[in-house]
Amino acid sequence: MSTFPNVPNLPGVPPLLRNTLSTVSTVQGLVAGVATIRQFFAGAPAKPLWGIFNQQQQSVIDADSFLSFENANERNVPDFPVQGGSFASYNKVKLPSRTGVRISKGGSLEDRQALIRQLDALLDSLETFIVLTPEKSYLSVNMERYTLDRRDKDAAYFFTDVQLYFREIQEVDVVFTNTDSSTVNAQAPSAQPPVNNGVIQPVASDASIQSTVDNVLAQGFQ
Repeated sequence: MSTFPNVPNLPGVPPLLRNTLSTVSTVQGLVAGVATIRQFFAGAPAKPLWGIFNQQQQSVIDADSFLSFENANERNVPDFPVQGGSFASYNKVKLPSRTGVRISKGGSLEDRQALIRQLDALLDSLETFIVLTPEKSYLSVNMERYTLDRRDKDAAYFFTDVQLYFREIQEVDVVFTNTDSSTVNAQAPSAQPPVNNGVIQPVASDASIQSTVDNVLAQGFQ
């Protein structure tokens, strides 16, 4: 059986080119499709393209769909006044980035209640999380706000618009140094540190000594 149609060479019938490359690509596409179907029925886990995960790579939000995504990055260039009334720029400060994710959730009442519990736990948590997108993973973020919207009566049992707002947490290593804060040579005596010269017996004042002598003499003449 011929793979190509048998077109007779007659007047008025246009000649048809037999493109073997298109046939090969079609066969390759079918083979790839069959392999994908076999992988699906074999239960092979699909790699997620979107999601919000903790540092143990566990999903913390059970959403039906990820509808939109936004990420804002900013650098601040401080400046200072110089002679002549002009300004000069110096340094550049990296500000924490902000990430927004919009999701939707339907299902049963229990499913929507579970999502709200997840959002509240994420909002109260002090941990850092990962926002996964197909192009980039946004590491070390923490949720600072979320909003939930139902747009009309037909969507009363469907969360059509849940906005999640994250902020980057910039972690740094704390370095401690030992500095000499001695003020022995301070000009003001009150600023000099106390000096320990060992155990010193208390010395009575002259007024207390005279009072004691007077008492003893008074008792001797009684």
